[in-house]
Amino acid sequence: MKYDSIVREKTPEPDTVDYHLWLLAAAAEILLVLLVLPLLLVYTIYFHDGFAWDASEPYYTMFNVHPLCMVIGFIILYSQGVLTYRVLRKLPKFAAKVIHAALMLSVLVFAVVGLVAVFKFHNKQNMPNLYSLHSWLGLTTVILFGFQYLAGFTLYLLPLPFIPQFYRDYSKSSHRTLGLVIYILATVCVLTGLQEKIGFGLEYSKHNCKVRSTTNSTCVTEYKYQDKPPEGIVLNVLGFSICFSAILVVAIAIQSSWRRQPDN
Repeated sequence: MKYDSIVREKTPEPDTVDYHLWLLAAAAEILLVLLVLPLLLVYTIYFHDGFAWDASEPYYTMFNVHPLCMVIGFIILYSQGVLTYRVLRKLPKFAAKVIHAALMLSVLVFAVVGLVAVFKFHNKQNMPNLYSLHSWLGLTTVILFGFQYLAGFTLYLLPLPFIPQFYRDYSKSSHRTLGLVIYILATVCVLTGLQEKIGFGLEYSKHNCKVRSTTNSTCVTEYKYQDKPPEGIVLNVLGFSICFSAILVVAIAIQSSWRRQPDN
């Protein structure tokens, strides 16, 4: 009887949850690292001459700091922060907390630098601030994220004795939900920013000439967005990649079976 019970004991089934989690996470990382980041650099460096911290430099070189910081911060690094408690759910809890907090702090730093760059650029060029839907959503996102980070750091990382444990546990659900809402809002902001840039036109790119003069090589006819020029294609693919990477990250985040267990 003793040996029969051992024979009849079920063999543990493989953890298929991990396979699905890693597959989606790998797909999201491929989009972020192999498409979003290279396309962002191609757009800002190749089409618009790189970066500068001086608004008197050639047009857009200082403005380029803004999309660079916002995409790296709110799309690439924020995605890593959202995935921390899923992909690293078997890591010791305090280590996961520190990694999550460090990633989110880096998002905040990039966001502040990106905001300073665009305000400084607009003021130097005598351009109005905060008039578009993109700017309203963007500033709201940064403010919400700042409060979210401060609340998360205070509640979950600092051992403050006057905050009861039951309140920390109770607020976790709200923290997760608001964090995901801010992430989705940030994605919308980036996409509206790309579309706003396209709406302003592509004439400031030195690579946007359709027909050049045979006498002095000056540009006679520039590409329009509807002509599907290379810059427009790059921006479209960049936005497409950002959108689908966000879908994958959100799909991972909302799966309750992939969350860390409360005692871990």
